[in-house]
Amino acid sequence: MLDEVDKIVEWTALDRALFLNAFEMLVNRYVNQGGLLIFCVRPDLWGSLPASLHERVLPLWLDSWERPATEELIKQHLLRSGRRPLSEPCAPFSDPAVAQIVTLSDGVPRQILRICEGAWDHAALGHSSKIDVEAVHEAIRTTHEKRPMGEAARRLERVLAGDQWWHNVPPRDLGDLPGPPGSGEPRWIEVTRTAWIVLLPVRSLLTRAGIAGIADFLGHARDAAAGYSIEMLVVVNGHACRQMRRQVADVTGTMPLVLDDPRFDTALRSGVQSLAGRLRASQDNTVLEKMSNRLDVLQGQQQTLLERVDSIDRTLDNPRVVSSPPMADRSGERVPVPVRAHFREAQEALDRLLEEGEGPRISLVPVARTAAGRPPRPRRLLVDDSALRNMGAVVLARRLLEAFREAIVGWWETDAAGSDPEPAGRDQGELFAICRGFEISMESLPRLDRGAADPLSGPPAPATEPGERAQDLLAHLADRVLRELGEAFSEGPAPLR
Repeated sequence: MLDEVDKIVEWTALDRALFLNAFEMLVNRYVNQGGLLIFCVRPDLWGSLPASLHERVLPLWLDSWERPATEELIKQHLLRSGRRPLSEPCAPFSDPAVAQIVTLSDGVPRQILRICEGAWDHAALGHSSKIDVEAVHEAIRTTHEKRPMGEAARRLERVLAGDQWWHNVPPRDLGDLPGPPGSGEPRWIEVTRTAWIVLLPVRSLLTRAGIAGIADFLGHARDAAAGYSIEMLVVVNGHACRQMRRQVADVTGTMPLVLDDPRFDTALRSGVQSLAGRLRASQDNTVLEKMSNRLDVLQGQQQTLLERVDSIDRTLDNPRVVSSPPMADRSGERVPVPVRAHFREAQEALDRLLEEGEGPRISLVPVARTAAGRPPRPRRLLVDDSALRNMGAVVLARRLLEAFREAIVGWWETDAAGSDPEPAGRDQGELFAICRGFEISMESLPRLDRGAADPLSGPPAPATEPGERAQDLLAHLADRVLRELGEAFSEGPAPLR
């Protein structure tokens, strides 16, 4: 049985090659002669051994030990050393110290024993009768932190210089940004003018405070350089268990690298290349998103312009023909001269009211845009019953005015022909009937001014609105026509009503 075969990674290349050749010959001899050879090796080192060994060796993967198995291992070693446990099963190791050993060792028996041995030595040097969490942390630092931060920085520079990743001056406003306690100097790598990678060397990750310091540093860097994209790669100059690595990955988005890892150089190059590609892809996506949003806005503006051009084309192809006032047609010329101006004023007032209407002017202009690229919201016209009633009243008043004018023209032309032997009395009575019919018909329609003035409130005010003016002209039209035509025809006053 061979233990600690992974120590060969610390040997020179020549010594390691000589050992592997002799070891392969030993394995072949045991296999050929029916012997059993058991050796312990780390998974990463096992993957680097020659393929011929893989063909003749059966690997067994052990599960990580949990708290019960760890306590049993510590207890057995304490019993073998001749020290009987006291009230606690793993005394002199405190309960929090055992919990830290379980977490920081990743459940690997060899790591458990190594941490326990280092913690025991640290407590003995301090003449302490109890091994606490601080002793466990100090044992891990003594075992794994074999090089100062300056040496770690030089190794980073040596590895990255081969791929032309140079140490750059930090981005603006980040030169004086302090790193986490105990960390080395951050190394800034410029990927583009607005994209950076920061390599942060730190000591062994043993507590949540160390993770919080990394998160604070990255958060302050991103806040201070809001216009930049920053990715972080943490390099641990010491020990980092699986749980601590996952916590670092949660706050930075990248898995930390351990300087003692035999494949550290390759992992560092690959990590920097991956982060650089991520930053470039993110910037490309940002540019594409901005272009897409801008194109959506331009498309919306273009669609609006096309709709307006189409509207202009339709207007030119189908011009809006405004109906000529009734006074301009042939029947308007036949209206008796004394009342022609009255009919024209009333007709113009109704035309204006029909065109402009009462109240605010109707508009179908779309509601203002809510967001870039979104089409404008259509405006919905809400028409209540009163508006429909008023519009109908205007149309009916206009038709009633046309009928009144046609009746007056017929009465006037008949009178001019002189066919009746007694035209004066008959014709004036007929004129009275026509005017009275128009007057009572107007009274049956809704008022055009949306309300009536109080007759007891004094003399009416001058009409200013289109509805008021039209209502005033139509209300007095019958009286004026009766009076002026009666005087013009008989050269006397009109018949009493």
